[in-house]
Amino acid sequence: MSNRGGIETFKVYARLGRNARRGKKGDDKMKRTINEYEFLRTFEEWTANDRNTQFSREALIEIFDYLEAYEEDTGEEVELDVVAICCSFTEYDSLREAASMYDIDLNDYPNDDQDDDLLDELNSYVYVFRVGDTERVILQQ
Repeated sequence: MSNRGGIETFKVYARLGRNARRGKKGDDKMKRTINEYEFLRTFEEWTANDRNTQFSREALIEIFDYLEAYEEDTGEEVELDVVAICCSFTEYDSLREAASMYDIDLNDYPNDDQDDDLLDELNSYVYVFRVGDTERVILQQ
């Protein structure tokens, strides 16, 4: 990951045909660094052909930031694979909606001031992070 001119970026792989690297055996990938705008644009293009929009713009920005931090923390480069991201991350309108998908008994958390405890329990199943300052959350399976 890098910060070029104030724009956060991360590297992704683009797959090439076998003949693209003449005479070289092995890995047939080329790396490309993208910024947040290109990441968002990739998802816009993916959903442009009557596909359902799975994530809000704010959620995509959070996912981009998460992937950036992952690269920075691990030193491992992330491949931009829209289908894999759609399978790995799910956006919910609220923490309680997400928790109900994991059969957590919401009666154990009747008050909104117990959301931190609810978040901790849900985090024992999957990684959860909030979408900005909204009620929405993203789960990474």
